[in-house]
Formats: sequence, structure tokens, C-alpha cells
Amino acid sequence: MKKSLPLFLYICVLAGLGSLAACSAGQDQDVAVATVNDAPILLKDLREELLKSSERKSDGEFTRSELEARLGIMIDRKLMVQEAVNLGLANDERFLKTIKSFWEQTLIRELVAVKTKQWSETLAVSDGEISALYARMRYKVYVKEAHTPDPRVAEAILGRMRANGRVEGMTRRGPLFAERVGMYDPLYNVFDMKTGQAAIWPEPGGYLIVMVTGKTRLALPPFKSVRAETKRYIFEKKKEHAIDEWLDGLKTASRVKVNAPELGKIKRVE
Repeated sequence: MKKSLPLFLYICVLAGLGSLAACSAGQDQDVAVATVNDAPILLKDLREELLKSSERKSDGEFTRSELEARLGIMIDRKLMVQEAVNLGLANDERFLKTIKSFWEQTLIRELVAVKTKQWSETLAVSDGEISALYARMRYKVYVKEAHTPDPRVAEAILGRMRANGRVEGMTRRGPLFAERVGMYDPLYNVFDMKTGQAAIWPEPGGYLIVMVTGKTRLALPPFKSVRAETKRYIFEKKKEHAIDEWLDGLKTASRVKVNAPELGKIKRVE
């Protein structure tokens, strides 16, 4: 059974927390409320732990049991970390790789959170966009498509599609649903087309040639009942697009080199 904290330590901690509430922000934050083999446990860290454990949003009075439990956990954690260091685990290659991976993931998560907050303040979804998506969701669409890097070949393929001629490499797709096709995907346009219509759209590395071969009307819930959900969907798609554009901008402004010869030495499963 875990022993309670000594009374004098409890009193010191309680006094420290009381002084924190009374002092101006940032003052006396680095006071040590305990030491473990000369390693300090700071008042600010204990305060953060208490706030997290009790889910409070501001400082207030903490019970003796709260102080004892949380400080006891922090002392135990400090002891285990010190023992791990003494055993040399901190220098183990697997540990260092794990820490590096965790650090990178945490940084990326925080960065995305910051950018998401920025985009949440600038991205907007209009009533027209909501109505337009709802109208597209009324249909499932079937298409035939082909790809080419050459604009002249694209025009020739378009002509053969319209004449129901044979097109090498042509594929058929469907049913397509508006909420499953990316808003920034060229195929998103097929929901505004009629059966038999065909078009050419640019895509990364070339051109996409598409012809609508079928369009079936679907029964949807009333617009009012799905409006809020549709708006959230559009916002999330806009945010995803903003992330892609942001990353593309970072790549353009950076020096990224791929060592193709070394990459070719890696065994791949075909």
C-alpha cells in the first residue's frame, strides 16, 4: 500500500499552490515542490498535472488526496526515468528511434492543429455550395474514361468516345457518388453532365477524357435535414485541399532531392 506524503511536504505543496494563485501570471513558476535524487519537481508541472487530472480549466483549491496522489505519481515516474537512465536504456538505439518518431509525430500533429485553426478562421462554405452538392448527390453516375499526356491524342479519343468507337486503355467506372468523389477531382464535374456528354479535363501529368454513359436519380432526405452535415463535409474537403496546396507550396519552396540510384537498390515486390 502506497504511503501518504509526509505532512510537512503536503503543507509545503499546498502553500506553494496557494501562492501561485495569489501571484501574478508567470511568477514563482519554477519553485520546486519536491526533489528526487536532486532532480526537482516544479510547482508549474504539478499544477499542470493537477489541472489535467481533475479536468479543471482554472486554478482552485485542491484536496489533500489530490495533491498526494498526483505528486506521488510524479515522484514514481521520476524514479523510474532515473533508473532507466542508470541502466543505459536512454542510449539504446531502439529507444532513440522511438523518441525521434514520437517527437516528429507530435510536432506534425501540433503543426496541423495550428494550420487547421487558421483555416477554420478563413475558409467559408456558402449556401450556394451546399445547394450545389445536394443537387449532385441526387444522382449516381456511370462513365467511361481514358488518360493521355498528349492534348492532340485527347481530342482524338474524345471523338472516338462520342462515336462509340474503340479506345485503347479506356475503362468504365461506376456508380460514382458525389460525396465519394473529391470536390477538386475532375470527375466531380460529371454530376453536372447529361448522359452522352463527354469532356476533356487537365489532370496531373496530362488529360482526362470522360463520357457519361448513365445517370440514375436517387432518393435523398429533405435538404433541411442534411444541410448541416453537407456543410461540414464541404468544409472538411476544403480543409484537405488547403493542406494539399500548403504542402505543395512547401515542396516548391524547398530543395527536395531523391537519390534514384540508391532507391533502385531496394528490393520491391511487384
